[in-house]
Amino acid sequence: MDAAAGAVQKNLSLIAHALKIGRAKDCQLECERTMRQMKEISTRLLPKKHIFMTDVLHYKGLAFMKQKLFDHACVAFQQELALAVEHRMLDVKIRAMNHVGKANASKGAFADAGEIWDNLLSITKKTSERAYLFHEIGRCYLETNKPDICKFYGNQCLEEALKIDDHTWAMNAHILLGQCEVTAKNLDSAGNHFYEAAEKAAKSGTKAYLALLTEAQQCIRVWLDKIANTEAEEEEEGTVHKQGSDDSFEVEEESKRLSHK
Repeated sequence: MDAAAGAVQKNLSLIAHALKIGRAKDCQLECERTMRQMKEISTRLLPKKHIFMTDVLHYKGLAFMKQKLFDHACVAFQQELALAVEHRMLDVKIRAMNHVGKANASKGAFADAGEIWDNLLSITKKTSERAYLFHEIGRCYLETNKPDICKFYGNQCLEEALKIDDHTWAMNAHILLGQCEVTAKNLDSAGNHFYEAAEKAAKSGTKAYLALLTEAQQCIRVWLDKIANTEAEEEEEGTVHKQGSDDSFEVEEESKRLSHK
């Protein structure tokens, strides 16, 4: 390895270490310093300059993500993507597109995140990665209050997960579908999805989700019992009572907790 490449490689090691030990600001500053240095080095002296630059930009984006500076992270990942496209680096392109999606979703730009992930589907062949993308796109539609479209992507995620017997992504798909049904007030269906999710969680050893899924199912049972009792009382009294939003609040809150676990 020549001197220029060796120096950049050493800087990359420092950058990776800073991020690993939680010093995101130091990581960011080291990335910026390394980028300035590389811009002064010709491609003759540093033939793999474009590869090093995409790596540094990626770390810079990750450092911004750790600092919750999502707009800045998005810019860094987009710069990485532009270089990857220019130099026909498919793996780096996929990595950058995914993180542009993550940065947009983290700052609440769910439509933009969903669009970039949808575009990524066309060049993603691995089944587990497609399951992940279908799930994330569906989550974007759920966040923008479009549960019907979310259900389509949730079912696609489930289909991909079942192809390879991936219990974790099958669990995530059932959770997403259950959340769609809660939003649509289809509680029986929501309960079924949360039950299936709990089964998959047990098989995958995802204990953290089991407690939340159990609570969600309990909330749904309580709500369904309350609706059944109310309807029985209405039938006896001959009155009409509209189920209020307060009755569903606990179920909806429990469902949302599953998204942020």
